[in-house]
Amino acid sequence: MKDSDLIFGLMASINKSEYSVSDLKWLTKPFNISESSLRTSLSRITSKGTVESHKKGRNAFYKFSSKGKRISSNVSFSFKEPDWNNWDGSWMGVLFSVPVIDNSLRYHIRKKLTVYRFAPLYPGVWIRPHNKNEELENNLKDIITNRHCITVRFQSLSDISRKEVIRLWKLNDVNKSLGLGLKILDDKNRNLVSLSPENAFVDQMLTGGKIVNLLFKDPLLPWEFLPENWNGKHLRDKFSKWIKAVADISKPYWGKIFE
Repeated sequence: MKDSDLIFGLMASINKSEYSVSDLKWLTKPFNISESSLRTSLSRITSKGTVESHKKGRNAFYKFSSKGKRISSNVSFSFKEPDWNNWDGSWMGVLFSVPVIDNSLRYHIRKKLTVYRFAPLYPGVWIRPHNKNEELENNLKDIITNRHCITVRFQSLSDISRKEVIRLWKLNDVNKSLGLGLKILDDKNRNLVSLSPENAFVDQMLTGGKIVNLLFKDPLLPWEFLPENWNGKHLRDKFSKWIKAVADISKPYWGKIFE
């Protein structure tokens, strides 16, 4: 994990309204991040617009920008299973055509669609079952307003069978990855009682980061498309219990920044 990713994750996990440099030095101490590396990483994520800084006297403070809050919200989206009980069978499609010379724009559109769990039906046609609670139109507005990209709604896609969905979203491979996450948490649960607050904090961030990345692979599709013995819900449930338990153990360490 990059230092900048770890710092962003720390800020999102502890959820303080703003962080002084002293706060962040304390939080990053168990990860052997030097002060110079900390300041370099803070400068990097500030320049990217995910974090903003201000000064009070001679002290600098950092907090999430609106962009950073959206990214943090997108991560937490992975922990919740959408309600598909009343799904009407409709789909959302994103169609785009980008000039060959504009590889960066094509990459940005594909990355954004991947983040919101679309899959490519064809190279320039990506689809996802439509769930109004996901607010995809709003979340994708930065690419939808681009003249190379439009959205469409399909009332049904009768040719998209369960077998085809499993292929498009590579669900068998994803399920194996989610199963790996379950094994990791089983091992971690066996060692919970022996952790010190500081070691629990390290585990909370590093193991938590691994599980979040695995959960991010779950496309959160209607249950009728999923393979048998799907591990997504099991991993989310087990992770929610583990992260609460390890956060309780680690609180004497990270809680000092609130004193």
